[in-house]
Amino acid sequence: MNGKESSRVVSACAIVAMLWIAGSVGEAATYTVTALGTLGGSWDVPFGINNSGQVVGQAATAGNAGEAAFLWSSSTGMIDLGPTLAATLGGPATNSSSQAINDSGQVVGVTWNANGTAEDAFLISGSTVTYLGNLGGSMSGAYAINKSGLIAGYTEAPGMSQEAFLYSGGTMAGLGTLGGGTSFAQGINNSGQVVGIASYHAFLWSSSTGMTDLGTLFGQSGSDAEAINSSGQVAGSCFTVGGNGSDDHAFLWSSSTGMTYLGTLGGAYSTAYAINDMGMVVGDSETAAGQEHAFLYSGGTMYDLNTLISPLSGWTLTYADGINDQGQIIGFGLYDGSTRSFLLTPNAVPEPISMIFFGTGLVAVGGYVARRKMLRTA
Repeated sequence: MNGKESSRVVSACAIVAMLWIAGSVGEAATYTVTALGTLGGSWDVPFGINNSGQVVGQAATAGNAGEAAFLWSSSTGMIDLGPTLAATLGGPATNSSSQAINDSGQVVGVTWNANGTAEDAFLISGSTVTYLGNLGGSMSGAYAINKSGLIAGYTEAPGMSQEAFLYSGGTMAGLGTLGGGTSFAQGINNSGQVVGIASYHAFLWSSSTGMTDLGTLFGQSGSDAEAINSSGQVAGSCFTVGGNGSDDHAFLWSSSTGMTYLGTLGGAYSTAYAINDMGMVVGDSETAAGQEHAFLYSGGTMYDLNTLISPLSGWTLTYADGINDQGQIIGFGLYDGSTRSFLLTPNAVPEPISMIFFGTGLVAVGGYVARRKMLRTA
């Protein structure tokens, strides 16, 4: 090969490389999909992921006889936490769900009895299981934990059906409301700021300011804050109180910009569930074809996660509800005819555009959607 031929080969390779990069979808990474496995039942849903890639959630047990909290890691697979919780907490632990995990591996969640008349918030720290109690009544649930072990959730309280709480140093304290009769905490950051929903409006709570109403978009009657990162950015959704979610609008809030609408994947609605410290948001949205797809919002653009995985994966990604600071994403979708949990791990090198297509055939999990939106129609 002479010098001119060598130069042409190098130029051709450079062109191919540039076309490959240009063919990737914006600046978003592509992902490898991992199925998290099962506890023997027909469905499983993840709720939280830490920066080590450990995942917690809820899964049906063998024969769909019950629902159990799980802990998953790449080394152990899916571990059933139900027997440990039942042995420690007794009757109310007939069913359980793990909702969040911090970087120390501490897990929080909720257990409940068969008829749903009692719920107990729990903390698993190493081999120790702690029942967090409540502020009156028979209900409490833990939904978020930060690196210091501060826990946020809800409890029954005197004169209220539900009140957001902060649990610190063995003590549970109510966070109040925005003037109505209910509040529910769903996220906490490492500074101890708490977000959630109170009187149908998204709130941000801090020890210095108390509870602040984050408002709504487009004059809608309700809003819901799901998660907050270390910079104080909040992800959530606005909605119509008493509606069915068909007009949800995902938002990103910050103290400097207020509430920003994230858009949709071409359809009528979008809902945001989680945010990482880079400001990347995940959730679900309706597509132009009327399907429900998981999304990633990054750098001002909303991406359909189904376009960022191999078309040969066998997955249709419906919901994304967790993301860590390494960019790993959890959620659930349709795989081999069943609703299953997934973990998305960013690929080091973008895949060629020929690999970025997606399939159809989504299904949703009604119970999961109802749980996330249960305070919207009360």
